[in-house]
Amino acid sequence: MHRTPTAAAADGFTLIEILVVILIIGVLSAIALPTFLGQRAKAQDAVAKDAVVATARLVEACAADVPVYDGCDQPTRLAPRPGSSNATGLPIVLTSGGADPDPGDVAVTVASDERFVVVARSRAGERFSYERDGHGPVERLCTPAGAGGCPSGGTW
Repeated sequence: MHRTPTAAAADGFTLIEILVVILIIGVLSAIALPTFLGQRAKAQDAVAKDAVVATARLVEACAADVPVYDGCDQPTRLAPRPGSSNATGLPIVLTSGGADPDPGDVAVTVASDERFVVVARSRAGERFSYERDGHGPVERLCTPAGAGGCPSGGTW
């Protein structure tokens, strides 16, 4: 006796099964993509924060040679000392009047003998600043608050 294959015995997936799999993949990617992009922005913000701190250390090292910050916004005075490094590799832009840097740059402004400001704008668009007035506490601010690597309080 010879049997012929029936439709129920056919191999393969039904259209409904394929559509369900495509739907599941779509939902998973809709969840994962924003999370991935958010982590990327936070990493870019971390690089900017690190650049601000590293550059502020260079200004402080300059002021250790002379007791004032005046003149510590000169390229030769901000060059890393032998044995130290600016690990971030972001370019340092020297400004007057507190101009904001372009994304990926660090700006240094020496406002007086006792006051300086270091500002970096991350490639994600957040602005991070480090301000020292006299020998008092350091003010570290960021904008926009609550976005990327900037906490909701606006300080880091």
